[in-house]
Amino acid sequence: MSREYSAGCIVFKLSDKGPLFAFMLDRFGRWTFPKGHIEEGETAFAAARRELKEEVGLAEIELTTCLGKSRHSFDKNGERIDKATEWFLVRVKPEAQLKAADAAHVKAAEWLSPDEALSRLSYTDLKPLLHLANKILKSLRA
Repeated sequence: MSREYSAGCIVFKLSDKGPLFAFMLDRFGRWTFPKGHIEEGETAFAAARRELKEEVGLAEIELTTCLGKSRHSFDKNGERIDKATEWFLVRVKPEAQLKAADAAHVKAAEWLSPDEALSRLSYTDLKPLLHLANKILKSLRA
């Protein structure tokens, strides 16, 4: 079994209606968070930051916390791959705009409320991370 390592961001901004999360429609037609492979010599956060800019055009971010890792396995060209992704919760300014910057990998990008985000998130293994992000945001506002 081969291993792959990725990093990604759960991005939020604060609006009049509460927090909004950055979501993208990936090349498989699934709604998810921006993420990608960690390149040689790159830290997980540097990779997450690079992927965020490449996929949805966000460059100015503020790290809130590391949310931990998700793991899943899949088949690729007949080989089983074990993939670990390190996730970061990051904040952007309220005026930040999303754009599907990498047309080959990103079909659309939208800001979603926490409820919309939970209902649209296609990868169920990421739902606990979204719940954790919501919990952290509620504690920051308290």
